Amino acid sequence: MNTPILLNGLSYGPLTPGNRYRLSGYIRGGVPDGSALTNAGFDPATAKSWGTVGVPSDWPTEDLPPSSSDEQIFRFEGTWIGSGTLPSSIQTNNGTFLIYQVWLYIAPLENVNLVQPSTIEATLTIGIIVLALGLAGLWMSVGSNTLRTASTRA
Repeated sequence: MNTPILLNGLSYGPLTPGNRYRLSGYIRGGVPDGSALTNAGFDPATAKSWGTVGVPSDWPTEDLPPSSSDEQIFRFEGTWIGSGTLPSSIQTNNGTFLIYQVWLYIAPLENVNLVQPSTIEATLTIGIIVLALGLAGLWMSVGSNTLRTASTRA
């Protein structure tokens, strides 16, 4: 699920540490150092980036302004480990990241079924059998004690 984070002045956020975010925008000028986004507060171990191809199928719909001839699109995903806000523009020696959209990203739950229906049915059946045997044993025990008590009185 992709929840938009709105621009607040010249920055996005505040972002929450530990949450995963997706960004899109343009790179202006030369190709900036890829560490610029991790230096801004994203965990390098979780950082992924895409250009115009290969984005995940659940990537949000983008609404970017038209680009100029010296801009190329970028898409980025990573876990925020910084504090505070993310600036809408990040300058490096070689170029600038212009961040136009930010989303909080929550990965969809996998279709995991921890207990299969057949396992539930088997467990229930075994439980009923054990209960029935226990009640039968209790009934036989009470019945034999009643007979013993009656025979000792006679």
